[in-house]
Amino acid sequence: MMNENNYFNQAMSGSFDAASVVKDLLSRPAGSVHWHSTKRCLIELVMAAADERVITNGHGEAASRTFLSQRVFRAVGMVPPKSRHLHSVVYRIRNRVMQQPPLEDRVREAMG
Repeated sequence: MMNENNYFNQAMSGSFDAASVVKDLLSRPAGSVHWHSTKRCLIELVMAAADERVITNGHGEAASRTFLSQRVFRAVGMVPPKSRHLHSVVYRIRNRVMQQPPLEDRVREAMG
């Protein structure tokens, strides 16, 4: 089987664009991408893409975090958090005390 994650290592060599990574994940079949990091990091990727407001939900509206997380988690073969849990994770991410490595580095490691 071909390594489906090579795209991400090549795509992230320039500036990091969360929306383009999420768009690519949305185009992948369910379970076709291997995620090697935490659900929280995946949620942070979804948050960053949703905040860019360039991905639509099929009705011409900017896709919500819930909409994106359901589909992104499906692409990596994981169960998405329930909507109410997603909001609490987003809150904890935004209010974290410990400094984290840049999202780009964490996503590259998770996809590699």
